[in-house]
Amino acid sequence: MPNKANVLFDRTELIVQISAKQAMSMNIRAEDIISVTFQPTREKVGLFKTVDSEVILLKPKKMPFPIAVTKGMIECNKKASSWESIRSSMESFAKNNKISIYHETDNWEPPKFDM
Repeated sequence: MPNKANVLFDRTELIVQISAKQAMSMNIRAEDIISVTFQPTREKVGLFKTVDSEVILLKPKKMPFPIAVTKGMIECNKKASSWESIRSSMESFAKNNKISIYHETDNWEPPKFDM
């Protein structure tokens, strides 16, 4: 089962909901976000297939790594808003709360953790 995600916006905070094997919800206040980055990526859609996609990276102050929400995570969630709606809402949220916005052109790779 692929990961599903949704992002809900308020004036001064956002809620990121990600459901995989176990559901997780994060309330993040605007003052706790350092930057928002929009970046192309490659996303796995099958056992041997990857497609071009896009990712929104939220860099919170108190976390060592960004929170990543991909286009595929939003599109596989039937209850979520559309990717374009979330993308434009995220841009508006960042502008209204004076958060740095970056539009990157290099593909993003998720961090590798040694276990």
